[in-house]
Amino acid sequence: MTNATNLCSTSFAPAGVDPSTFPAVYAATCTGHCMEPLIQDGTCMAFTRCGTPEPGEFVAIWFRPEHTPSDGLPQQLKRLAMPLMEGLTFPYAPVSPAECVPLVVVEMVNPPRRWAIPATHIRALHRCLGPVKFSAEGRTMIEVAKLPPEARAFASRQ
Repeated sequence: MTNATNLCSTSFAPAGVDPSTFPAVYAATCTGHCMEPLIQDGTCMAFTRCGTPEPGEFVAIWFRPEHTPSDGLPQQLKRLAMPLMEGLTFPYAPVSPAECVPLVVVEMVNPPRRWAIPATHIRALHRCLGPVKFSAEGRTMIEVAKLPPEARAFASRQ
């Protein structure tokens, strides 16, 4: 996993960052407690812009600037709870004002909660590959650990 961008610092990523400019695989530090005990606050995770996430997988949700959540962070780590509409890509733009907007259903663990986000609010949706370890100088990802099976199980129980 050489040449991957190391975004691991004190937060996931600064506002104004364009996720479409990231390399195919990148890393970011997750902040907050909503995925504990599965993912701890401060865990550095690897993400990919490639592929379509499946239900049960963790995803980085990059919000459009005008839909940034009240916490001020333009991205969140959540678990995808339902399959995405076939052919859905981001950023999503309706063809006509009368078109029904697809929803992306996500969930968190702590406290358990599930909700839907209109696709028009999302700038990008990237699959989470798992926690990462970096080389001694901290610039190169050397290992991506697999998430435990129980990390995917929550979505299938709902």
